[in-house]
Amino acid sequence: TSEWFITLNDRNTFLDQPANNQFTVFGRVIRNTMTVVDTIAHLGRVNASVTTNTQPPQTFNGAFNEVPVLNVSTVQAKHDVDNTDVVLMNDAIVLNYPKGDYNFDGKVDVNDYNVWKTNFGSTTAAEADGNGNGKVDDADYTVWRDSFGQMSGPGSGAAAAVPEPASVLLFVMAAAMLLVSRIRRSREW
Repeated sequence: TSEWFITLNDRNTFLDQPANNQFTVFGRVIRNTMTVVDTIAHLGRVNASVTTNTQPPQTFNGAFNEVPVLNVSTVQAKHDVDNTDVVLMNDAIVLNYPKGDYNFDGKVDVNDYNVWKTNFGSTTAAEADGNGNGKVDDADYTVWRDSFGQMSGPGSGAAAAVPEPASVLLFVMAAAMLLVSRIRRSREW
């Protein structure tokens, strides 16, 4: 609800600790938006956590020990951090792209293969890292290949429709009812 982390390395094990509510990875930076992340990463940081004077001291809001701020001097001068000092995320949306859609156009096709091939071996091309292991490798080709196999045909651009299980059940029930109805009518004649 409020604590969002963009990890810049694989060594943020503190996020896995039960005492820190065991955060989970749920997204990745795509396309050219890494420049935004890099800009935020180069901002100065302040410790906005609070430590009590009790014995033993207790720290609250420990996740805020490295908050990027727009101007460190301003924050230090007022001894406080408020919304005008920090980078705020105004909105988050879920992007429902199919697995293997490495160019994010909504379909898995040969263009996605070309994105994978061009970025093979990269540790920075997150868009082609289909399995999220931090490197564009053979496993990402497998993700693309398996997704491409679900297409209705090469070059068609349309993914094969996979009906929801409930709709299949409704269809089968409707067909059975229609069949029973026709059998009854044929007996009445």
